[in-house]
Amino acid sequence: MRKLNYDSKHDILLVKFSDLKNSYSDEDESGIVVHRDIVSDVLTGITIFNFAARLDGRSEEPIKLPEGLSFQCDILPYIH
Repeated sequence: MRKLNYDSKHDILLVKFSDLKNSYSDEDESGIVVHRDIVSDVLTGITIFNFAARLDGRSEEPIKLPEGLSFQCDILPYIH
């Protein structure tokens, strides 16, 4: 399962790799939240604040994804 939800009003992208019900979240200093399963610690999703601004260069903050994820392969192909 891979679902993307973009909130254009607040410029937030949520990417779900699986159900987030049993997940905990950690936000890094750059405004990216990583969601992981509370039992297995498997990545269940990510939230990227200021997504469009980062994507088109209006923000100086890069999109730093967790290790093992590629923006080009894991996110960009699913953005319509």
